[in-house]
Amino acid sequence: MVKPTARLLLFFCWLVPLRIAAGEEPALPPYERSIRLEVWGGTLVDAAREMRRQAGVEIAIFLSDFSGDVENQPLYLVTGDATLRQVMECIARRYGCRYRMVRNSRIEMSRGYDWVEVGSAAKFYDITPIFGPGGDMDATLRLLGEFLRVLPLLPGHPFLAIEESPSEDGTKLVEAVAILPHPLNVYFEQVVAALAGRASANPETAAQPVRARVERATEWKEVLAIGLDLSETGVPPREAARAVARSANAALVWKSRPSEEALRREPVVRGGTVGVVSRELGAWSGLGKRILLEGGGIVLDAGRDGEIEEEKGGREFFWEGLSVSGFGAARAAARSGGGDELLARLRKEVFPEIWLDPVCGIGYSPVTGRIAVVAPLNVVEAVGQALRIIAEG
Repeated sequence: MVKPTARLLLFFCWLVPLRIAAGEEPALPPYERSIRLEVWGGTLVDAAREMRRQAGVEIAIFLSDFSGDVENQPLYLVTGDATLRQVMECIARRYGCRYRMVRNSRIEMSRGYDWVEVGSAAKFYDITPIFGPGGDMDATLRLLGEFLRVLPLLPGHPFLAIEESPSEDGTKLVEAVAILPHPLNVYFEQVVAALAGRASANPETAAQPVRARVERATEWKEVLAIGLDLSETGVPPREAARAVARSANAALVWKSRPSEEALRREPVVRGGTVGVVSRELGAWSGLGKRILLEGGGIVLDAGRDGEIEEEKGGREFFWEGLSVSGFGAARAAARSGGGDELLARLRKEVFPEIWLDPVCGIGYSPVTGRIAVVAPLNVVEAVGQALRIIAEG
């Protein structure tokens, strides 16, 4: 039994090494493997046990972030052949939290950044090339701060400041002083190098950079039109939910527990399309709104009967594995009317949901004419391509 004061609840699993014979395809990462999950009135503990069995991962919950007995709150979740990532997106919305994937064996659920450990040692970064002669201290701090927007959300005492001092040769040395957790300290060093146009002194960006949360958006118009071949006499809600999830290859979750009256009533659900049946399931449980997730999930939530909302982005924390790159952007900035205008265009046109995450960042130095980007690998690549198109415009 976990004590009420426990900060972390862990569900452990034994991990079996995967052996790949010559000529066989490499095994998919656990988060991209398809699983089938059905928890009808069970708990998060039941879901964690089944994910551990099918995908070989452990689930960790930072209990201090949640109110009440979260691990025992009823869960109504049915999936088709959905990836573990799809399942976690739905579970995160059910419990109002986010999650992060740690290597290939662990998922952590939290509402904030309590899992981050911030040290006490300050590190100095030479930003003289970015500051330039007669540089603007406030503007430089704003530029660097774009890559550290997560600092106010972290525990401990992380900080960022700028100091000026004479160097050994008599010129002015300008340094950023920061206390940052890993891997933010690595990203920040690479950002400074990227903006200055020099190679990073510590090229420690993850060996396996993460891709964006969603690379191919679900075509919901087509999915909702899929016909369901249910019994002519109708089926109970649980069976109808199973038909929706499997036909759509999606994860279907109730944002809150259906009422006792609804569970007692359990009317039959007859045939129709994924859209019609999912609407009936929402109406049965008193959750008329359907939130359609970009990666393939349906969340039944409180709202008007038949209301549909498509949600882009995801609930995954970006932390390890991001890529950092720099690009010459003076010409693209000139063609856009200035650096601020160029950044606004890139944020709007290139994975706009990514820039809402406080760990990702993009900034332009008017002193060096360079842009630095911290983001998943395919987002960084897309920024580089957009800059080329704009510059050649």
